[in-house]
Amino acid sequence: MSTSKSGRATGGLPHGKPTGYAPACAALVCGVTAASAPTAAAVGEMPDSRVGRLFVDFEDGGHRACSAAVVESANHSVVATAGHCLFPEGLDSVKQPTRWSFAPGYAGGKAPQGEWRGVSVPRVDPGWLRRQETAHDIAFLTLGLKDGKAVQDATGGGLDPSFPAGPPRLDGRGVAVHGYPGLPPYDGNDVVTALGTTSAFEDSAYRIATGITKGASGGPWQDTADGALIGVTSRAAGPDVVGAPFTEATGALLEKAGRVEVR
Repeated sequence: MSTSKSGRATGGLPHGKPTGYAPACAALVCGVTAASAPTAAAVGEMPDSRVGRLFVDFEDGGHRACSAAVVESANHSVVATAGHCLFPEGLDSVKQPTRWSFAPGYAGGKAPQGEWRGVSVPRVDPGWLRRQETAHDIAFLTLGLKDGKAVQDATGGGLDPSFPAGPPRLDGRGVAVHGYPGLPPYDGNDVVTALGTTSAFEDSAYRIATGITKGASGGPWQDTADGALIGVTSRAAGPDVVGAPFTEATGALLEKAGRVEVR
């Protein structure tokens, strides 16, 4: 679920978008209770800057655009996304990523705060790299400083992740799923939020019924009960979208990405 980097053309979110969708806003992304979570009609137009667009360049000259989000980390410089955004076929990927950058708060086809470029090695879940398992389609990317500032400081903080010690609860969770879908009726220029309740996908991942399109890969899944970041978008499954859940092992990946010294 990714789009070409060439999809940076300007323009707003198309009219007539499906019911249950709306541009994400600070009120939703900042962490809400289930009782106060806004409906799609109540969501405002301004995106939360912690959610943004990820641009990846490959050694064969190709490009890809995905979604990502700033996550709380020790070095204030980490974003969460999907592993396939950088390694489409895992370790067997014919093309390897050479450069990536993150544009927080990307909206209207523009990056209002600019782009933070990646440094260090991407921390990708081994389950994706070795076996391309949907439930492990997770990566953490460490970004360098821009104008002397870490991305987490520029966005006013990161999303607070949750890493359960045991198996994650896959059914019956109210979630807000954010991303930059790039196929009609969307154009990849604005973040879109889908609200729903999860069911289990293959007993290992989250699933909600949506019509979200390619480009939303890597976007954050937030539990609407407490605003916690609980996973990222992996792929579509028919009319549904599937999310890779965070686990205790995921937390170890984030810790490694957060220990990288940035400058």
